Formats: sequence, structure tokens, C-alpha cells
Amino acid sequence: MDAQGLREEFGRALQLASMEEGVKQKHLCIWSNDKGESPFLTLENVRRCYDRDLKDDLEGEVAVGMDLASRLDLTAVVRLHAKRVDDELHYYAFCKAWLPAETASRAKNASYKGWMGEGHLVETPGNIVDLSFVEEYIAAELEKYRVRAITFDPLQSNLLVTRLQKQKPEFKDAWVECTQSGKYFTPGMLLLEELVADGRFHTNSPLLLWCLSNLRCKKGVTNLLFPARPKDEQQKIDAAVATVMALTACSNTPLDESTTESVYEKNDVFFV
Repeated sequence: MDAQGLREEFGRALQLASMEEGVKQKHLCIWSNDKGESPFLTLENVRRCYDRDLKDDLEGEVAVGMDLASRLDLTAVVRLHAKRVDDELHYYAFCKAWLPAETASRAKNASYKGWMGEGHLVETPGNIVDLSFVEEYIAAELEKYRVRAITFDPLQSNLLVTRLQKQKPEFKDAWVECTQSGKYFTPGMLLLEELVADGRFHTNSPLLLWCLSNLRCKKGVTNLLFPARPKDEQQKIDAAVATVMALTACSNTPLDESTTESVYEKNDVFFV
């Protein structure tokens, strides 16, 4: 590789944390033994995503990602909007998370209490997440927004999804399975990395920012990417995973562009 190529690759590594270890090993002969413990996104870039004054009043088609847990992890739902700013597409993420009361009482994260007070995190009674809270929230999303896709892991979400499909049978085509494999996660991981590095990802959720800063990445032999958590189990990534899942629905067709036929057109549903 010539000098110009090296400069370009070093420049990309300064913006993309996922490239840093590879550049150190291949070009600087620096041995790495982090075993996936390096952050997927640089902390500086993640901090730039925070917009405290971002209003949840955006319109248009949305994509939703849903990462469910039962006891120890967060249950998180992330809704994405998109709009063009100076001809560049920016994404806006709104996050809601749930945690069982028993788990919250033992948690070491002092921010949980503040996030509950601000409405970013909801404490549910008992020692497992009460999915009726999540069901009610998703049902309201379907009523309020033009949802392109709700991406979910079938292993964790089948019961909830089945109940919602019975409630809203006209929107059954909006549900998109995202199994736990690099094949499904890679497009969303790459798009998230690009948006954060370019300053085109925005959120008013400090909980989501925390999860994004904790996000790690496992890379398979075919360069497929899979979200991973740090060794410290107190550092959660669930809202970041929900974001990646929502972005998979935007990876082929940007969110501001219509798909060939929306779920609403198929079912003669119109917004006025």
C-alpha cells in the first residue's frame, strides 16, 4: 500500500473504532489481545449524537427495533425517523426501556433512577419484565406512526409478537424477524457506524448513548459483524442492539424513500 493509501486508512481508523485494532496490527506491528473488548464506536462520536433538546414530534415513515429480555438485561424499543439536512440523510432515535423492579434494586448503575425520572426507563413490578407494558407501547406506535418494519428476535419475542398480530392483523407484514446471526446484524452495524462517524445520528436518550458506548463487535471469518457486550455484565448494550435491528430495515432502502408498497397500502390504511 502506498503512502496515500495508508493516510486514508489511518484517517478512517481515527473515525471508526472498529478499524483501529486492524490498522495497529497490519501497519504498525502492534499486537492486540483485546478479544473484542474495544468499543465499536468512538466515545467522542457517540457523545456528538446527543441532542437534549430533540423533540419527539417528527413525522413520516419509521422503523422500530425491539430487543427483549426477561430478568437481568434491559428490554428496549427504539424508533427511528429520518429527514434530509443539507441533502444528507440524518436519523433520529427515540428509545424506551424497561427493567424489573427487583433487578433495578440490585443494579450498580446510579443513572437508572435518573433515567426513570426522565421517562427513558420504566420499572416494572416483580423479578421479570412485564411484557404488557411493552405490548401497550408497541400497539400505540402502530396507531400513531407509519411503521415500515418492527424488527425482532423470534427467540425472545414470539409470544408478544403473536399477541400484537392478533390485535393488529392488518399490520402483520410489518413484523420482520432478525435472528441472532451476523448475516442479519451486519447491515445495521455498518449503517450505525457510518451514521455515528458522519454526525448523522441523533438521540435525546442518555440511556441509548450509554448502550452505544458499551457496544462491542464480534467479527466472523467472512467479516460478518455481530453486536457483543463487554465483559462487565453491568454495561448493557440492549438499546444499541435494538437500534441496529431497526437500522437493518433501512439498510437497503433509506427511511425517507418509500418501499414499493407499504403495509398500509396493502391493507387500505390511510393517514389524514
